[in-house]
Amino acid sequence: MRKISIAALVLLAVAVVATLTSAAPASRPDRRVIVAVSENKAIPTPDRVRGRIVALDPRDGGLLLATSAGMIALRADLKDLADVAVGETVEVIMLRER
Repeated sequence: MRKISIAALVLLAVAVVATLTSAAPASRPDRRVIVAVSENKAIPTPDRVRGRIVALDPRDGGLLLATSAGMIALRADLKDLADVAVGETVEVIMLRER
């Protein structure tokens, strides 16, 4: 078995980290997480759901999410919607109203 020096391992680790961090811009993660409530209280919703935004009203926090189970109308905090756009895939953590 060939011995590798600690300096060589450190250089390899630095190169890997530099490659990974330059590949994806920090300001646009692959998937965003939003906290929201369902607009239709009669239909049970999971704790988390992933889908594509098909409609968005950043003035009042409304959004329509296309999921594998169908469309879900949601309402989210305006600051959570500030960075997202129609067509983006997001993960939604469902807030349960009491």
